[in-house]
Amino acid sequence: MTTQSGNGADPTIVRPVSEWFSNLLAQHMAPLEVLSGRIAAATRRSGDGPLGLSLDDAEALVDLIDTALRESRLAIGHGFIAAPDVVDGRDRYMLWLQRDAGVVKRLRLNFDTTDLDAYDYVNMDWYTKPIGQRTSALTGPYLDYAGADRLVVTVTAPIFVDDAVVGVVATDLIASELEAQIARQLRTIDAEVLVVNEDRAVIATNSPRWMPGERLRAHPHQDPDNFAAVVPLESWTGWSLAVAVPIR
Repeated sequence: MTTQSGNGADPTIVRPVSEWFSNLLAQHMAPLEVLSGRIAAATRRSGDGPLGLSLDDAEALVDLIDTALRESRLAIGHGFIAAPDVVDGRDRYMLWLQRDAGVVKRLRLNFDTTDLDAYDYVNMDWYTKPIGQRTSALTGPYLDYAGADRLVVTVTAPIFVDDAVVGVVATDLIASELEAQIARQLRTIDAEVLVVNEDRAVIATNSPRWMPGERLRAHPHQDPDNFAAVVPLESWTGWSLAVAVPIR
């Protein structure tokens, strides 16, 4: 859907960037779909009991995750985060690999829910949003203080089996690298444009009028005086590409 004010901007000028962004997302969704398929196939229900995934089956995913992470220039983390009690013998379970200076290693966190310092992912946006909306989600940029310790954008997809939550699969993208790639595409547009998320944070722009990370006073959808056209970038992302009204 395209929203356009009466300021005369042609929203088709951003179509090449919109298509490029869709292709970029598809590249990072593909390994998530493969991973979620493997997990769903290994998840079983014992009689009338709850769904379960054996620890051995979960741990066997390491090579698949490692390969996907090494094949992506943008990804800094990739893995599976289970719903509570899905993996046998584990109240919480995360199989997460992250890359630092070319070295891939497993992230190990404190999941002891009796500990006030525990990392309890079940309340975090990147986990709750895709499960609640039952679709893929894009979260961030935000500081991943417990993992990469840098700004990331997380692509997440939920896993359901027999309508029950198994968990999510996710990829962390380096926010600065993603911003740089988007900005290069935006510079091909002969207008001042920006990409903004649903929280009004500027992701990337081709104009000195804004800075990445800046929060707009109003979302471009609600600001026709300053933005002539707004084009959503894949509905599930919450991101939009906005064309600014020229300064006269």
